[in-house]
Amino acid sequence: MTYPVSRRFQANTRRMLSVLAAAGLGVAAAAPLHAAVPSVLYTPNLSAYPNASASSPRAITLQHSGDHNGTMLASFDDGNTFAVTDGTGQPTGFPIYRSTDSGATWSRQPLSVVTDTVHGWKFSQQPMLLEVPRQIGGPQGLKPGTILLVGNFEAPNVAAQDMEVYKSTDHGRSWTYLSSCVSGGGSGHGIWEPYMQVDANGNLDCYFSDERRNVSGYSQIIGHVTSTDGGKTWGPEVADVGVPDHHMRPGMPAVVRMANGRYAMAFEMVGETASQVHMKFSDDGANWGDESDLGTLVATADGHYLGATPELIAIPPSRKYPDGALVLAAKAYFDQNGGQTPATGNVLLMNTANGTGPWSRAPAPMGLNPSPTLYPDCNNYKPGLAWTGKDNQIVALSPRWIAPNVCEVVYARGHVAPAAEDATVVAVAVGPDSRPWVLWKYADNHIALWVLTPDGSSLVHSASFNLKAGWTVAGLAVGADNKPRLLWDGADGSAVIGVVSRDGGYVEQVHQYGAPAGTIGRAIAAGPDGLIHVLWSGVDGPAALWTLDANGQNVATSKYFPGFQGWTAASLAIGSDNNPRLLWNNDNGAIAVWTQSADNATTLNNYQYGPFLGTRALALASGPDNQIRVLWSATDGHINLWTMNSIASTLINNSGFGPYPGATAVSLGVGGNSEPRVLWSSTGDFMDLWTMGTGGSNLLFNYSGTPVAASDDHRGRSYRDHERDQDQQ
Repeated sequence: MTYPVSRRFQANTRRMLSVLAAAGLGVAAAAPLHAAVPSVLYTPNLSAYPNASASSPRAITLQHSGDHNGTMLASFDDGNTFAVTDGTGQPTGFPIYRSTDSGATWSRQPLSVVTDTVHGWKFSQQPMLLEVPRQIGGPQGLKPGTILLVGNFEAPNVAAQDMEVYKSTDHGRSWTYLSSCVSGGGSGHGIWEPYMQVDANGNLDCYFSDERRNVSGYSQIIGHVTSTDGGKTWGPEVADVGVPDHHMRPGMPAVVRMANGRYAMAFEMVGETASQVHMKFSDDGANWGDESDLGTLVATADGHYLGATPELIAIPPSRKYPDGALVLAAKAYFDQNGGQTPATGNVLLMNTANGTGPWSRAPAPMGLNPSPTLYPDCNNYKPGLAWTGKDNQIVALSPRWIAPNVCEVVYARGHVAPAAEDATVVAVAVGPDSRPWVLWKYADNHIALWVLTPDGSSLVHSASFNLKAGWTVAGLAVGADNKPRLLWDGADGSAVIGVVSRDGGYVEQVHQYGAPAGTIGRAIAAGPDGLIHVLWSGVDGPAALWTLDANGQNVATSKYFPGFQGWTAASLAIGSDNNPRLLWNNDNGAIAVWTQSADNATTLNNYQYGPFLGTRALALASGPDNQIRVLWSATDGHINLWTMNSIASTLINNSGFGPYPGATAVSLGVGGNSEPRVLWSSTGDFMDLWTMGTGGSNLLFNYSGTPVAASDDHRGRSYRDHERDQDQQ
């Protein structure tokens, strides 16, 4: 390779090799992939109750309560040692929180607390809320809009258990004891995880997990009891799911009535790999067939599935989903081989065919840091879901890990739609306002643009655009005006630069250029002066660097580089001094970083590093601090993020992360606050966007998400659409 400036790299290479030998080029302490920070509903008072933890959140939206329709109620258990208090320091029971804005915010203090008025037992677990949809149990039974709570109250040392049912006729403000649907149990032969539903016959069914048949070879079964008088009295237990092998433990039933009038029961199968979630169906909600029938595994077409602690809700029919939809949450998400994926805590499963056929992935309203394995802590244990009703969103609640065996309850809301199974995340770019833009491409040749909040914690807007056949998206940049610029290549050897509106809603301008001989459009970048820079390159070195005006309409300056054997110009960044930086990759694993003059005419500096076997440099980025960042990816999946001085002569920091099974680093961006953003592609069409500290050694936030299918995506408008709008004005 011929260098326009002296090859000042030998001493640097020796120094870098010593640094990398110590750091292992990526084997430094790694932070796990985790997702955006949701809102907190409740945090246990650890100073008063050091062993406290919250778990099993549940929520409902009132739909049969007149003027109170749309109000949401939520509850949870303390999960450990009586952490929920009424402010006096005395343990109480199940708190009831209220939201009057469809789950966007919740009351800071409980609206009420459901306590054990029968025994005075303090330990309470696994609450479940139900709004009575119609009159049940005859004229003296329960009226529509009555709120029921069933919970598992336990005597000290689990000497006895009582699944007590309480009712509220004032929308959750006060509660009275109604009955106990199941009593008895105890340590080693307990009753757990109650769930109530009104069946097709107008009776109230109380489902639960039951260990009391273990003397007959059943480690645990799912059964239910029925009340025909509105919950005053209960009939004998009916076994719904059970296997007499001393091993399999079906449990945690969740039962909903689907749009077609049938009922679906989701449950975990402890004893199977990853406690896979199964589903059985019933015509009336009371008869579930042979108890040995384990139903069907809930899985996607490619064999991914949820495992452990399921929650199931039914969304009513709509124009988008004529047959309604089922939405399933659970503790962890697994691939077809039973390996927990980085999407754990960030994915729901959805079915729009009344539970038949394969399920689709759907992005969760919030994400959680996945547990290292399935069982060690309370993180995401028994998550809750609720449909908000009029605004057609869902609210997700979950325990979130804050210390070993300690969780708080967090929540978020959002629209739910099937994920695009054919989408690939391509690039991230950040503008002066520090908002990161993320670029996706789809198999049907359209692209999508997302823009997030500056801290990278939530999605602000998404839009998508069709590309012509034969065109391929090649790059993304954000200009000094905070508008994104897109670069895409055509099969005819030309390339297009498109300027997109600041809200990402439409393409404002499109300009097409012929590529220099032997090259394709490789990268696009924008500087503080508002100018656009395009890097063209081919294999073995032919490359060109263009500077265009802010709209990409005219070429101001250009520089052509002849071929360099074994080298390829791979990435482009513009510093705060408006000087372009070029990243060159060598086939042997070495890199070179060039600093060009602002007019492209002169190579001011160039430094070479490596080779480093088993790694390659993915991307180059720079920000207002004028420091250069280089993102490396190793063959085992771990990454290194280098922070260098403005001319790449000195390594300031080298931080390694990973590897993370199923996750691959894709792109790098630096915006107005000089914080690097690392973009990952994860198993199951997910992306993770890291917001790093300016030095690149610590992870501040990570947003996890997946694009919805094209039919559900908000489609952006093309440049021609915008032209028509202008003509009509």
